[in-house]
Amino acid sequence: LAQGRGEGATVAALIEANGDFLLEALSRRLRHQPSGRSRVPLVMEALLSYAGATTLPLLADVVGELIDLADEAVGAADGESRAAPALLPCARAMCALVLAARDCQAADETAASGEGAAAPEGAAVAAAGVSSAVGAAESVGGLAVPGSGEGEGDEAGNELAAMFDSFWSEVAPAEARGGEPGGGEEAAAEGEGPEGQEEAAARREAEVREEEEEEERRNKPPMAPALALRVVQKVEMLLLCSPPSVAHVLLDALAAAIPLLQPWPRALLPALHKLWAPL
Repeated sequence: LAQGRGEGATVAALIEANGDFLLEALSRRLRHQPSGRSRVPLVMEALLSYAGATTLPLLADVVGELIDLADEAVGAADGESRAAPALLPCARAMCALVLAARDCQAADETAASGEGAAAPEGAAVAAAGVSSAVGAAESVGGLAVPGSGEGEGDEAGNELAAMFDSFWSEVAPAEARGGEPGGGEEAAAEGEGPEGQEEAAARREAEVREEEEEEERRNKPPMAPALALRVVQKVEMLLLCSPPSVAHVLLDALAAAIPLLQPWPRALLPALHKLWAPL
């Protein structure tokens, strides 16, 4: 099908273009067609293997059903000697989910680092433009900018320097200029009366609230690592009642999930602590 869509078409692109229809079919089969539930882990593994980072946001809605299906497979197992047929496909789908979460998070970090590198580059271009403007001013009409030497255009150079100072005073932040003239007196006046004290208290509360929100963001993993964390939290029970073939797949999922979740130790460590006994 992908080859029939034209040159350069891939399976991943075909899945991305039809992701909504695939998600609807999976959800319907999971919730309303019990006879087809056993095939869902196979489909999820295939989708995540072909286009994991692309399909992960769509499949995030059915991860809960996948974990419930693994619970049903464990309940259907006949003791420790024989596992339910759906248990190994569920484990493979969970491992594929963790690998897709790793790729998705790596893509997000690459995009974020690219955006962060664009800002210093833009600042360097602006600085180069100012330098070239100064150089042009020195060469046109014999103007001399203070600090660049003496010449016949000292008066014009002083005017040019004043123009640059005016421009800088408009665009530079208040912190770089040491505060606006009279800013310290106004701040002191605000803190004298009851209204100024209330405003200062409101500012402190807002700062504390922002710090708490930032701390929560640091401790709460984003979407892709959060899905991997759900797999880690489920592995404990599956390891205790799975045959070696399933346990090996689950250990592969753990090996990929732990480095992914390392930046969020408060979320990862409680889940890992429960794994000591089954390991």
